[in-house]
Amino acid sequence: MKATNSGTISNLAARALQLVGIVMIASFLLDALTLLFPPNLTNVQWRLSFTSQLIDRGVIPLVGTALLLAGLWLSSDPADSSSTSSGQSFLRGVSLVLAWILGVTYLIVTPLHTIDTIRDRNLALTRIEQEATRAETQLQAEIGRPEFRAELERQESQFKTQVNELLRNDEQLNQLLSSGQVAPEQANLLQEFRSNPAALDQFVTQQTQALPERALARIRTGRREAEEQAQIRTVKSISRGLSSLLLAVGFVGIGWTGISGGMGGRPRTGRRKSRP
Repeated sequence: MKATNSGTISNLAARALQLVGIVMIASFLLDALTLLFPPNLTNVQWRLSFTSQLIDRGVIPLVGTALLLAGLWLSSDPADSSSTSSGQSFLRGVSLVLAWILGVTYLIVTPLHTIDTIRDRNLALTRIEQEATRAETQLQAEIGRPEFRAELERQESQFKTQVNELLRNDEQLNQLLSSGQVAPEQANLLQEFRSNPAALDQFVTQQTQALPERALARIRTGRREAEEQAQIRTVKSISRGLSSLLLAVGFVGIGWTGISGGMGGRPRTGRRKSRP
């Protein structure tokens, strides 16, 4: 009775493993076909996106193949090699062939993904440099325009007028300083402007002259940050290429185990004959 129950549980477990393995493999193949269309093989970013997603999903067929072969191994009868059905033999053969195909595929994907990663980084750095150069050129051209200078002088005059009106109203100025609504640096400047009106003109002139340098500094800072982000993406993408190599080793290992006979079924067990 115990042997019957054990055999029933073993068969149920084997079928469950086979079913889960087939579903995982079929799901991966469907996703791979979906990612492949529409193809754009001449585009570096498309190739990089395709290989990245293919690598990210690589564990699914690896585990699925292992579960399927484990289920087939459990369902085989160690006492009767002829009990293995043709369907099981077919599934075992297809699984091993698929493991070899995926192993070779991921082995090829590893250098291709790395090469495309480097190409994408170079393209990104070139694009960042071009955009920064274009922004600097536009800035220099904008500074040289008479309209820009006229607008700058208008804003200078408006700022001076607002500050002078505030300085002439001691009650409003003291209320503003005591309210805590202005930063300490701004409060010190207002105190300086009140005690030395000429300091206002000097401050506005300094700010105006420093405006192009600050704008140029923002452009260069943005360029440096964009280059750092591109380098970070490159490192992450190359690490994904190493994951592809590990997947290739896993699939080839499964395929080699099947060829060497490790997946042929459970080994027979028996009692040794005692010597007289």
